[in-house]
Amino acid sequence: MISDSFLNTCFGIVFSKSDTILKNKNVFRDILEIISFFENKKTIEIPLIFKEKTNCLKKICELKLEGKEDDSIIDSIITSEKYKDFGDFLVSKKEENLSEDIILKNIEHISLRKKFSFLLGGYDELSYFLDAVKDGSFDSIDNLISDYEKVIKNHYCEVMEYKRIESVQGISTLDFKNDDWSFALKKIQEKYSRTNSIPTGYDVLDYDILNGGFEPSRLYIFAGGSGSGKSTLLLNFLYNASMRKQENEKDKKIFIYVTLENSIEESLLRIYMAKRNRTLVQALKDITTLDIKDDINSDLEHFNSNIIIYYFPPESISPMDLEIVINSMRDKYGKNSIKGLFVDYLDILKSDQQMDIFRLELSKITLGLKRLAVEYSIPVITGTQLSRSVYTVKDGSELNLSQMSESIKKVEHADFISLLVKDNDEEKNLVYMKIGKNRGGSSGSTLEFRTEFQFYKFINGYKVSNKDRKQEIDKGICNTDISNVLNQFETNIQTSQILNPEIKKF
Repeated sequence: MISDSFLNTCFGIVFSKSDTILKNKNVFRDILEIISFFENKKTIEIPLIFKEKTNCLKKICELKLEGKEDDSIIDSIITSEKYKDFGDFLVSKKEENLSEDIILKNIEHISLRKKFSFLLGGYDELSYFLDAVKDGSFDSIDNLISDYEKVIKNHYCEVMEYKRIESVQGISTLDFKNDDWSFALKKIQEKYSRTNSIPTGYDVLDYDILNGGFEPSRLYIFAGGSGSGKSTLLLNFLYNASMRKQENEKDKKIFIYVTLENSIEESLLRIYMAKRNRTLVQALKDITTLDIKDDINSDLEHFNSNIIIYYFPPESISPMDLEIVINSMRDKYGKNSIKGLFVDYLDILKSDQQMDIFRLELSKITLGLKRLAVEYSIPVITGTQLSRSVYTVKDGSELNLSQMSESIKKVEHADFISLLVKDNDEEKNLVYMKIGKNRGGSSGSTLEFRTEFQFYKFINGYKVSNKDRKQEIDKGICNTDISNVLNQFETNIQTSQILNPEIKKF
């Protein structure tokens, strides 16, 4: 609800001469968004006695965003018959001398009001649902439950979008000569310091490609065909990350692994086999003769880490459900304990919003994972399928982003994408990795990883030179040329839909 005291607070802020206000016009936009929200709500109205005052404030904010001076604004406003009675009030607010502390508190109050109005975004829909429950006007229980789920999920998506925008607003202006740089420099250190990265365990990735490992607030996607080693690589990343100590760490490091493909016992077995270089037969023997729980946990304890594995059936959970998982672990282990979320894998998650077209659902899923990364300031690492064309690829030089299966939005929303393919010669035990996109460093490089799949292990990797970069550019599939990728991607989708109408099933 818009009150008289809130309006007075806003008038004091818009006429403030504080550098905080002069350098940042977002507060004017926030006020306009709050007013717009209440104007557009059918079930929440602005009280009649405040409507003219609200309209006056709205007009002043619009003029401030146009860069008008205060005297010019007041003169323009009171010339109107609608607002002439506000003349003395506006002049008094212009002459008001607020302390910096009060200004900052008032800005915070406006920000909270904006957030409150945003959180009420689904108020009308929820109100209609409750009315239907009260008067029994719904068609069936099935429809009622379906409508409720849509309301809640839509509202969740709106809240997550708000939090994402809020978290990346950062600094609106920086005067290089006159402003204090300390805030900007602190943010740079927090965001790009390698001490906040989660190491992958492979030097070629951590130091040649990434900034020390997986960085907070980023989404990493490892794409490959069936049998390319996606799940194995994710488990290797998971265990390697838990086996590293970070500087000045106090809280236990919690790594969450969510699998929709392999059962908990399969994942546990593979972690042990990779850790101890044991074949399946050897691992089964160890289970009967050794305490493998103590073996693994002693290592985790040494590095002040813990691994939490969840299994869910395919297409049974969404990014919203993953948030519930994260929150439950934060409640149990501490707010800053979660260091990484690993999801195996993206394509078999469920969208928070049902769509008629699967690639649109994949877009929502990918964006949902990115929101989780930003909201909780953790890296999210996941896998995804490549299109059928990957099965004709001979080595890493032939991999490109146009082979991303179904949704190009996965490319747009992700911060990092690598493409995987096994060497055709099984005896070589090689997996090629092409860096298709990398917001935190270089892209286009091809890596070779030596593997031992009998142990479910990626052993080490190294960079190899691209055989003929010019050929890729001539063919229009250069990794950095997104426009060409889009064209090829659409062709791949049409071909996939012809070959397999039920493309959702992999």
